[in-house]
Amino acid sequence: MTTTPFPAEAALGSHDTSATHLPGEPRVPLDRTRVHAFLHRELATPFLDELYPWVLIFAARTGDNISSLHRQRLKGREIFVAEDPRLHMVWDKYKIYIKPLPACLLHHGVWEAFLSEEEPQLVAQEDGDNNNDDPKPPPPTNDNDNTTIPYHQPYYTSSSQTTEQTGKPTTFDRRIALGFLRSYGHLIQHPSDFKIACEVGLLPDFSEVVPITWTRWARFISHFQDIPDSAVSPRYHFGHLRLGRLDWAVRLRLLHRTFVQPFLGKRKEDGVTPASANNYWDGHKRTWYYLQPYWSIPVLLEGMFNYFLFAFATASLVLSAMQVMLAVPLQDLGWIPTTEDGTTSSQYVLGLWRFFWVFSNATIYVLAAVCLGMLVMLVYPYLTKFGAAMRTRRQPLRG
Repeated sequence: MTTTPFPAEAALGSHDTSATHLPGEPRVPLDRTRVHAFLHRELATPFLDELYPWVLIFAARTGDNISSLHRQRLKGREIFVAEDPRLHMVWDKYKIYIKPLPACLLHHGVWEAFLSEEEPQLVAQEDGDNNNDDPKPPPPTNDNDNTTIPYHQPYYTSSSQTTEQTGKPTTFDRRIALGFLRSYGHLIQHPSDFKIACEVGLLPDFSEVVPITWTRWARFISHFQDIPDSAVSPRYHFGHLRLGRLDWAVRLRLLHRTFVQPFLGKRKEDGVTPASANNYWDGHKRTWYYLQPYWSIPVLLEGMFNYFLFAFATASLVLSAMQVMLAVPLQDLGWIPTTEDGTTSSQYVLGLWRFFWVFSNATIYVLAAVCLGMLVMLVYPYLTKFGAAMRTRRQPLRG
């Protein structure tokens, strides 16, 4: 028996029996494989789910830790629309990323046909480090219903439930959609939140059919607000996440894979990489950031300039203080070691001069190395782009 989390009369989307495509998505036909591939692309967060044990170090596992939209503005955060599902409810300083709500999730027929409770048998993915490589904490439990919550579970099989030609998923776990809609139940709690969501463009526009009103929205979303953590995907065991902490989770995971795994002899053969590496690491197998902060070298150098200026000012201040120390007669201070005839100990003076000399020269070398490094950072990207362009010239055109 298949059930949906809300009754048909609470649905916000109209029922069109003659439709040949997914509601709101004319490019997606009503084919189960195509629909599930679309939902996985739009809602799944496999890379963030793989980071689960590392995120636990920096974030509390509280799925309801989500401030509503009007409180986000009270905290001085600007709401940015982000279509990438891994950026949903990720915030940084004065901005927060939120993924718009797909129109298909508001239709009762979509849930009944493609997101039923009859879930496929889940099989572990052929992951590059799916062999207990990451330190995994004990499975967390839900204090409300004493149900064990799996810390990570793949959402589709890599063998029988993915196409061999494209590798795209053919089945989709409804826990992802349940967690996504539950997050919207926390984001839009008041009429003011609903107004902000409409202004920003987070909710689909059904003005041509039956417009979404606050009353209809509240009736619909009330069916998702009490969903327990055991019924949602691992990503939604957390609320909104700080981007800086996700960056550190990515770095710890990278360091673990780079140094700990080879030391333990658990490194896989070359060519075996995590299933989400190419899609969820911005095309890079190794990265220090969850979201690439710089898209050009001048912007990167501009962001580093303040740190460089601070270091330069600090070094200048220290060198100036050294000059003042050397200008003051040491024997007049009274507490400097002296010999029997009242002169300053030559051994102490010699040691002090040596230290100042080494520090001054080291400062010069460090500043020169920093300047050289900045110059290399400016030239290296252009050389790599030139090399990539030359390689693509020899390749035949696709298609």
